[in-house]
This record gives sequence, C-alpha cells and structure tokens, in this order.
Amino acid sequence: MTRRLTILFILMFLTAALAVIALPIYNTQVVYPKFTRHFVQNVESEAIRISRHLALMYLDTDKPLGNNSIPSVLGERAEDIKQELGLWKMKIFSPTGEVLFSTSPGDIGKINKRTYFHQVVARGDPFTKVVEKDAQTLEGQTVTYDVVETYVPLMSNGRFNGAFELYYDITYSTGNLKAIISQTNTMLYGISAVLLAAVFLSMFKARGALKEQRLAELETAQARRDWEDTFNTITDMITIHDDNFNIINANNAARTGVGIEGMKRITGKCYKHYHGMEGPPEGCPSCKCRVTGKPAQFEMFEPHLGRYIEIRTIPRFDAGGYLIGLIHIVRDITDRKKMETEARKASNLESLGTMAGGIAHDFNNALTAITSNLFLAKTMKGREDVEKRLGAAQKAVDKAKGLAGKLLTFSKGGAPLMERANVMEFIKESVSNLNECEQAEFRYEMHDDVWAVRADKELMRQALQNIIINACESMPLGGTVDITTRNISVSQGELHPLEAGHYVRVSVTDSGMGVSEENMDKVFDPYFSTKPNGHGLGLTTAYSIVNKHSGHIYITSTPGQGSKVDIYMPADCAAIEDARTTVQDAAPNKVEVETVTEQAEPPPPALPEDGEDALRLSRGNVLLMDDEEIIRDSVGTLLECLGYEVTSACDGSEAIA
Repeated sequence: MTRRLTILFILMFLTAALAVIALPIYNTQVVYPKFTRHFVQNVESEAIRISRHLALMYLDTDKPLGNNSIPSVLGERAEDIKQELGLWKMKIFSPTGEVLFSTSPGDIGKINKRTYFHQVVARGDPFTKVVEKDAQTLEGQTVTYDVVETYVPLMSNGRFNGAFELYYDITYSTGNLKAIISQTNTMLYGISAVLLAAVFLSMFKARGALKEQRLAELETAQARRDWEDTFNTITDMITIHDDNFNIINANNAARTGVGIEGMKRITGKCYKHYHGMEGPPEGCPSCKCRVTGKPAQFEMFEPHLGRYIEIRTIPRFDAGGYLIGLIHIVRDITDRKKMETEARKASNLESLGTMAGGIAHDFNNALTAITSNLFLAKTMKGREDVEKRLGAAQKAVDKAKGLAGKLLTFSKGGAPLMERANVMEFIKESVSNLNECEQAEFRYEMHDDVWAVRADKELMRQALQNIIINACESMPLGGTVDITTRNISVSQGELHPLEAGHYVRVSVTDSGMGVSEENMDKVFDPYFSTKPNGHGLGLTTAYSIVNKHSGHIYITSTPGQGSKVDIYMPADCAAIEDARTTVQDAAPNKVEVETVTEQAEPPPPALPEDGEDALRLSRGNVLLMDDEEIIRDSVGTLLECLGYEVTSACDGSEAIA
C-alpha cells in the first residue's frame, strides 16, 4: 500500500512540476500566436468587407481604375471614413500599382512595384501583414504603431481592376493581448504552486480515502446482493430486455414461470418465452412502449402459459435520454379474473332481479288498471260512463304495449332501418309535446352545418326523447335543459369504444339533482332510477338504440348541479361530401306545451240496487296511495262506487301532508 502511495505521489509531483514549466511556455509559444493569427484573419475579413462596401459606394469596379475613377466626395469624406471605420490609413491603387488615392496626400502618384502586389494581389488574393511598432510596412514606411496592413483586390469577371490598402491600428488590441498572456502566465504559476501544495496534502489524506473507497466497494456489493434478493423474491415475473426484445435478466419467478430456471445465461426473445411465438403478439405493450417511450399495460389470456396475465412495460433510458430497453413485468391475474367473473355474474343476477321486479310491478299496475276499469264498465249504465272506463282501460293497455316496446328495444333482436336523417328534426320532434317537461325551459345551440347521420328515425327519436325526459324528471321543480350539436372527428383510441371517424354529438345538459359517483355505473341498468318519478328504462333503452347505431353515450354528472349526456352518432360520410345539412326552422327558445285544464269529473254513476250485479254499498274514509295515476283513478272510482270517501296520494309525503 505504501509503495503504491509513493508512486502515486511521485507521479503527481512530476505532473505539477511539468505544469509549472510547460504551461507558460505553451501559453507564450502556442496560445499567443494562435490568438494573433485569429485576430489578423478577422481584421483581413473586415478589410475585405469594408473595401467592397467602399467600392460599391464610390467606385465603378466594372472597369480598371484610373485617375478619373476617384470621386471628389471620397476625398472630402476621407477623414470621416477613417474615424468611422477605425482606420489609420487608406489607399486605392490602379491595376499598375499607381496610388490613385490616399488619406496621406504625399503617397498619391507613387507606384507599388513590389512582387506581392503584382503576383499575389493582382491575381485576386488578399495580402495581409502585421507590422509592429517602429518596423517598416510592405512599402518601406516606418510606423509608430502596431498595425495590420491589408491589400484587397478589386476584381470583375476575373479581371484585376485595382486594389484597396487599409491600415488598422492594433496597438491597443495587441497590448491587451500581451497583458492577458502575462496575467495568464502569472496565474498559471500560482495554480501550479497550489497544485504542488495539494499534492503534499493529498499524500496525508490518500490512505484514509483508499480505506473509504474499500468500504464503499463493500457497501456497493452488499447493495447489489440486496437488490438481487429483492428482485428474486418478487412473485411477479420480471424480465429486463434490451431494445430488440432480447431478455438480458430475469428474476426467479420469471425463470420458473417460463421454464428457464436451469439456464445460467438467458438468451432469446421475450415473445418466444412468454407466448411461444416467432413475433410479438397483437396488442403487445412492449411494442407500444418502444414507440411512445412511455409505460404501457395490457391484459390477455395466454394459452402458452395457460393463464390470464397482466403485462406492464416500463422504458429504460441511458444518461442521454435514449431508449436502451424495457422492464417487463408479468402478473398472473387468473384468480382475479375468476373473482371478476363471479362478481359480474352476481351483478347480472342483481340487475336481472331488479328488472324482473320492475317488469312485474309495471305490468301488474297495467293489469290492475285494465281489470278495474273493465269491471267498472260492466257496472255502468250510461254510455258516456262506460266509454270513459273503456278509455281508461285502453290507456292502460297502451302503457303496457309501450313497456313491451321498450323491453324489445333493449333486447338484442331487431336491426335498425338505416337511412339518411337530419339531427335537427330529431331534436325538434323529440322535444315537442312532452308533458313531462312542462316546467323545463329549453335553450338551444345548434349549427346549420351539422352533418346528417345514418339512423333509424323512429328509434333515434325515441332515444333522444328518453334522454330529454330523463333530464326533465331530474328537475321536479323546474330548471333549464341545454341542447347543443357539434360535428366531431374522432381519432383511433381517442374516445373508447368509438372507432375512428366522423360523428355528430348531441349534448343534453340539465340543471337537476345530478347522479352520485357510486351510482354512475348503474345509470344504464334496467329499472334503476334515482328520480322520484323515474321508471328506470329510459336511459337503458336509449343506450341500446345508440349502440345499435354504432354510436355511444357518455354521461358526466355533479351531484346537486346537474348532468350532461353526450350522444355520439356516426355521420353520413356521403352527406359530408355532398352538402351541409340545412336547418329548416330555428329552434325556439322554449318549447311551448299546451296546458289542458281537466274538467271536474261527474259524480260516480249509481249502481243497480237489485239484481245479481248489485254491489253492497259501504261507508268510511279510505286513503289510497300509488305512484301510478291510472291506478289511483280506477281503484279510487271503484271504492267510491262502493260508498267510500277516497283521498288519493302519489307518495308517502303527500299521504301524510
């Protein structure tokens, strides 16, 4: 250990000593010349740019420059140009080398016969030289500044027409650069000294650091063993994959589950081990995870394993954020699926029991009304009274018929008769003449360009009417019902379970009592209702009808604030291309429903006093309570015929009031 530390110390000392010697030399011999060359290149580029700019402003560069080529304005603005462009001197040469213009008038007329001018500049290449203070320029003049002397040729179609010579004063810039290099050297010496001191200090701390490193290695090894123990004790089948479905690691549950517990090194594709296939199965979450870079999940029955499994995939990224593989988690959910199946059976039986009870109740009410009114009709003498009782019986028959129709619609049988239909007409026809909505105020937001749909008009009218009645029944004290229409384009997977395509959305929003969270899953169950006057078949029937049209119904609700029902109906694609649906009549702000004031019923007819049809008259008061008006009417009339005084109530609250 000591020898290793000594060698390490010597290497560190030599490195610091080398830095003390080499860095200043490198700074002076390499960095400074590079900075100077870079500076000169920038100055040369600036000189070329300025020369071309001045040539365009003051000279005609399409022909060789001569004595008459220099405008007088250039001489007038010479000093201004020098100050604006930061120049020390500026000259303009003819193609022969004669000085045509100079900010130093004594230079005009002189001829540059130097080789660089005629063999470099005259051939179209710039020529630049750095002239230090008290040295001579290319033309043999001694300068009192550090300058950069640059010749810029003026070319036209490959012909040399003259040249600019620009002198830049770089005394200030070179002075700063030399000062920076000097300061850098001083700083490097200081850093090197600190580095040497650090080497000696590190010698004392190195032994303790090595000991800590050894402890850290032991802790890392223990942490890895702990991770492996945890990894292998998880009962889910976990495998780690590369980005090409190859398994690179697996826990014990996965090894046992796919039958590879004896393999030390796992090879092969995940779909081969888990599914016994030569490629990923349909719905593979690993494929989705690779594409999206996000976790994915999928449930399926896997025949290869003989069980229901839940597959979850989590992406793995490197430090640069690139996908390098997946964590693949498989959970056996066979028992859970069995429990869900049993729970579903129990729920179905509960719904079936509720529906059976509701059907029995509704048909029993209808039969009671029919038999009561027929019995009363048999006892009546007057034709008008008999017709009234028979009419009441007919109403009960019609109600039973309507109930049967709803049940048939709810059943799977009977495909809808599809034809092009106007949604606006559905809404207008569905809202008109709804006695259940007398206290509701309707508001509309319907657009003229709403697409037509393919639908069975009668069925869709029934579905919309059921939904609107449901909204009105949720507001027993009155309220507002908003009906809106929209054209909606749905992409695949955007709205489950709708397929991708064009739809017309009809939204019915009420301000009623709303539906609680625990009841949201039951709103489409037959005979389920939370409303005082609801029967529980309206939404069930509407849901069945819309589904038969390849549409769907979505419900959102806030208890105490109201509910919103969104009906999505597939648009008629041909209608979208042909023309926009035209709204015939604007929807009214409120649907007016005619109110009919019922006339006071005549006193019950007298019953025959004698004969086998005579009834025994009784006396007393009877409180009759039933939620069906037709039952209250027929049974109440029968009791009154028997001599009783009848008080009717529709519910318990009214009965005790």
